[in-house]
Amino acid sequence: MRSFGNYPKLLAATLRVYQFTDVSCGGADTTKGKELARQAAASPKALEASTDRLRTSAQR
Repeated sequence: MRSFGNYPKLLAATLRVYQFTDVSCGGADTTKGKELARQAAASPKALEASTDRLRTSAQR
């Protein structure tokens, strides 16, 4: 179920776009993003390694 107040709908309303297709995902998992943020704060090298791992897993 999509929200009536998500970013694409809010932006469309602001820009007065009345017909568009909202293809945003309501079930996104931010767990890996939070892990990346913690690692980036600790070490830029860790961020680079994690980003490479995420790219590899996304391509599967």
